[in-house]
Amino acid sequence: MKILIISVFLFLTGKGDLFITAGSLKNLPGGLAGIECGRIPITFDGGQKILMNDKILTEKYGFELYPLLTPKNAATLASVNREKAAIVMDAGAGSIVVFASPFGLAGTAQVGKPVLQKVVKPLKHCT
Repeated sequence: MKILIISVFLFLTGKGDLFITAGSLKNLPGGLAGIECGRIPITFDGGQKILMNDKILTEKYGFELYPLLTPKNAATLASVNREKAAIVMDAGAGSIVVFASPFGLAGTAQVGKPVLQKVVKPLKHCT
């Protein structure tokens, strides 16, 4: 764990930008740069309004978000019912963007049938 934290620190001090989901953030003891997330996700039903800047999007399917605990200098990029869905914060010479979703994908399938994909032709490196 120490190596991961040191690597992230070196990355950010070198003008890097880090994108992380709450699912990964919750595994870092003490969070990252003062950003932490709660242990129990909040479940939202489909039809939720997501506020991004001055735009409102409607999410068709249900989803989960972990509550984000952030320093005062973190800016909210998106929110749902006053819960932060995504934040950004300066860190070192770079920035950190945290998505409150567990891993960016829903835990259950959002379509009723399996999605089938026909292989039109094999990839060159696979032949």
